[in-house]
Amino acid sequence: MKDAVTTLKAKLAEWRSWMDIEKSDSIAYQMYRMLWDDMVFRIVNECRALAPPAAEGGVQLSGLLHEFINICYFQTQALAIRRLTEKNPIHPKKSVNSLRRLLDDIKEHRELYTRANIFAAEGLPYDYSAQKREYDEDTVKKFEMATAQGRRTFTTDNKLWAAWRIPEDLHKDFDRLSGTDEHTRSEGDVIRSDIITRLLGSLGVCAHIKGFVNKQVAHTADPRNAPQVHRINLQRIWDCHKAICQVASFVAIRILRCYSPCGLPVPQYNQFEHIENPLTWIFHGDFENL
Repeated sequence: MKDAVTTLKAKLAEWRSWMDIEKSDSIAYQMYRMLWDDMVFRIVNECRALAPPAAEGGVQLSGLLHEFINICYFQTQALAIRRLTEKNPIHPKKSVNSLRRLLDDIKEHRELYTRANIFAAEGLPYDYSAQKREYDEDTVKKFEMATAQGRRTFTTDNKLWAAWRIPEDLHKDFDRLSGTDEHTRSEGDVIRSDIITRLLGSLGVCAHIKGFVNKQVAHTADPRNAPQVHRINLQRIWDCHKAICQVASFVAIRILRCYSPCGLPVPQYNQFEHIENPLTWIFHGDFENL
């Protein structure tokens, strides 16, 4: 039991580190970068609709520049999706930090993730009835005191509230993960294997991206080996983003119990400032160090 709890605690720390957005190679940061770049491109794409018509036909846009933007967008998005859904190589020195690897590792260590072990690893009381009783007694006492003083409001103790509410929520989450309820719970409950299988299956929508990267980006394949299925468009990019965000959010919140990495990026400044000006780039530095 002790060995299992120690191992699970170490695995939780490792899995959470893979999701830590503060690390530039983490799953969360890769997702943030992918979604941010997508947002910028979609702003550019919307701006194209506002371009005035050209006398010779079409609109007043630089085909040279916008073709370059399109190529860069689709290739970098495909690479980002490929990285996030990449299966971990067998060789230990070639490990990748991907959402697929995280799911595979959770599946491999699923038997460690029992109800009793997760409570012990997180340092939470399995039976929180005493904590709930203490909170209720404290709340009643404060209510009676407020009433006696003629006050209509009072403040409950957040620490006492968290002492029972956090383990209660963990039990409820584990009920859903293990397919049980409060009447059939047991310390040996584990995450159902079909949950991990379904999460992995949800990433299947990204499978064609691997083909696109292999046939169109990393290599120039013979046309006979690069069928239409390996071409991508905005809808396919959106479908991949949706699947990745849903899976990552579920894993982060329900299994790892950490923050979700899936919030859409929101600029904390005026992202349209100077957008009407010609494109310029002032670079100070050494090009060789780029």
